[in-house]
Amino acid sequence: MKALQLVNWMRVKNYAQLKDTDEKYINVEPLTQMKAMKILYYMQAASLVLREKPLFDEPMLAWKYGPVIKSVHDKYRGQRSIVDSIDDQARADYKMI
Repeated sequence: MKALQLVNWMRVKNYAQLKDTDEKYINVEPLTQMKAMKILYYMQAASLVLREKPLFDEPMLAWKYGPVIKSVHDKYRGQRSIVDSIDDQARADYKMI
């Protein structure tokens, strides 16, 4: 699995929560690149501990402000919120996962 596929899953889920009027989602904030990177870091760690294999194959880099996956960084460079628009590929990745 690719890290970008996991990010797409997070983006679609977050987009749906932001659009939902249910009271339980009232404090949901848009997913940012930095939040996505940190969530991926914990997902990878959990997979390594529980399944003894990585969840995705891309290396994580240790940058000044936290973990970075280059493919995710390159795709969303310069963007704060990464859920402004959801494309067909993001929806396909969401359904696949």
